[in-house]
Amino acid sequence: MTTLLTTARMEAIDSHLRHESERLSLPGLAVGMVIDQELAWTASYGTAEVGCDRPIDPDTHVRIASITKTFTAAAILQLRDAGKLQLDDPLEHYLPEFVAVRVRAGTRHGVTIRRLLTHHSGLCSESPLPSWSAGRFPTRDELLAALPATEITIPQDSAAKYSNLAFGLLGEVVTRVSGLPYADYLRQEILAPLDMHATTLTPTAEQLATAAVGYFPSLFSDQLRRAPLPDIGGIAAAGQLYTTVNDLARWVAQQFRTDAPARGPGQILRGTTITESQQPCYVEADGSIGYGMTWRTTCTTGRAYLGHGGGIFGYTSYLLFSPSHRVGVICLGNVWPHVGLLGLASEVADLLIDGQVSPSPHLPPVPSPSPRATVEPPPPTIAPFLGLYESLPGIFVMLTYRAATLRLERSPLSDYATHAPALLEPDGDESQRYIVRGGRSSGERITLLADTHGRCSFTISGMTYHRLGVS
Repeated sequence: MTTLLTTARMEAIDSHLRHESERLSLPGLAVGMVIDQELAWTASYGTAEVGCDRPIDPDTHVRIASITKTFTAAAILQLRDAGKLQLDDPLEHYLPEFVAVRVRAGTRHGVTIRRLLTHHSGLCSESPLPSWSAGRFPTRDELLAALPATEITIPQDSAAKYSNLAFGLLGEVVTRVSGLPYADYLRQEILAPLDMHATTLTPTAEQLATAAVGYFPSLFSDQLRRAPLPDIGGIAAAGQLYTTVNDLARWVAQQFRTDAPARGPGQILRGTTITESQQPCYVEADGSIGYGMTWRTTCTTGRAYLGHGGGIFGYTSYLLFSPSHRVGVICLGNVWPHVGLLGLASEVADLLIDGQVSPSPHLPPVPSPSPRATVEPPPPTIAPFLGLYESLPGIFVMLTYRAATLRLERSPLSDYATHAPALLEPDGDESQRYIVRGGRSSGERITLLADTHGRCSFTISGMTYHRLGVS
């Protein structure tokens, strides 16, 4: 496989990465390329800290956010293989407190371990407690105490509904079933056997001092704002890990060891379980995304890749691989919100495998709405709220009224969108309260708020959005 790394391809990949890292305004980008069991090539562009002579490199620590979920899934599968749990068991078998959860759709019994792993449990995206916009996340004890206010919002298997809370609770399952705190289990059973000693939930002061500084972007300038480093507390199993390109390469290599008959030195799952984790349990109707445990299958550039991304205060990451070609690509950047690393990693993999980027699959045009004889104006109770909203650290969404429906739409100012597109359905007779239909917050409630000065806001899945342009 090393014959893939011809001089011409390495030069093409380096040129592409250099160009794209500048075009995408990444302060720093560290890249690794895995071929079978070898970290075959690394490259770094930009800086670990703006204004300092400190280049980012393959040993620079970066937060990988939701890529943490792939490690949590491996822990769950280890425990399943050891006969300590079953994937189709309800969560309440292992977390009796879950019986207190509110059921607005689906069933409590239907929230199984497998559905939590694949984001098809119907569980709300975040704990109802303040989190992303509060600068502080609930602790494990607070998260569990809030279960009576936590909701199952859509029927199981009805749609993909991304949930950080789901993985926070899976981390608690790991703790209770194994008898070890989640962090200890992860270190002893996954990280240490793979010699991933730079990977940690709680970096040391020395590791933090040499880590890449994370930044928030600015919408209207190149200015970057230094991001905070909050511990995400009770949902650590969903996104707390720090690691490096060199360490993460060992995680990619593990995904190619599908012929191993059993766990052993350097093998944290038997091969058949690795293959099982990669197989889609659910596929979107258009075939664009498949949801495994917890790897996703995507077709960004025309070829299917498995992978997972992450985004958290100041950091963006993507890891993808092709089991058939035994090739993987790691991209770690130090700015968030940001789009582009999934596409960039896919393009690098294409260049390695084919020597060129695969053409995007043909997509049919989106049909235009049917013409309306009259345009219905927004009701007076809604009109004052329409406009562009921002949630720190720079996530934008538009609240619009089209075809007699209140909507959350992507902003033309940014390709990055967490909670759009979605429809907002009136919640009975409750004034300015709505139920979200579609996307990661589907089935959850939001309330439109306005203060005496006309400043409008709403909170959705722990993120508070404020309308821009109103003094």
